[in-house]
Amino acid sequence: MVLTMETLWKITEAVLLIIIISGALNLFLCYRKISDTAEKKKSRMVILGISCRSISVPAAMAAAETAGI
Repeated sequence: MVLTMETLWKITEAVLLIIIISGALNLFLCYRKISDTAEKKKSRMVILGISCRSISVPAAMAAAETAGI
């Protein structure tokens, strides 16, 4: 069986999707198990930081390209 680059790319995308979904599920399940309110607040800030960073990085890259940096 010969694997073409297109086939390898599809396999890589599928593996990446599985990893992202399992990571998000793991964060959610760990968050639900926390009973201490201070720990929940810390975890909430980490999750918020992850989500805000994923939004702000492309915006910062676009601004840098516009500015010619």
